[in-house]
This record gives sequence, C-alpha cells and structure tokens, in this order.
Amino acid sequence: MVNGHTDEAIAARLGISPRSVANHMRWAAERFGSRSRAQLAYLIARSDFLEDAQSTQP
Repeated sequence: MVNGHTDEAIAARLGISPRSVANHMRWAAERFGSRSRAQLAYLIARSDFLEDAQSTQP
C-alpha cells in the first residue's frame, strides 16, 4: 500500500481476498488515526511499524 498498490494487487500478492486487505487497511487507519489512504501510507512509511513487523518474522 505504501508503494501505491491497489487492494486487489495486494490481495493477489498475499494470497488473501481484497475484502481481507480492506479490513486490514481499516484496522491500520484506526490505529494510525488517518482519514485517507494517502495519509495512512505516509504515516506507516514514516513510522517504525514496518521495520518492527519485519524484525519479528522468522
């Protein structure tokens, strides 16, 4: 999403449904307090959230 991909493209890449992607986006928007997809992408990219998530994966 940070790279501008659509929900459908993200879903295809992850092997999940576009609705699941939309639900994850909604959760992230609530967590980061964003009011738009562009603002959410900016806030996620600016935060340490992505680095923290990658460091916890096996």
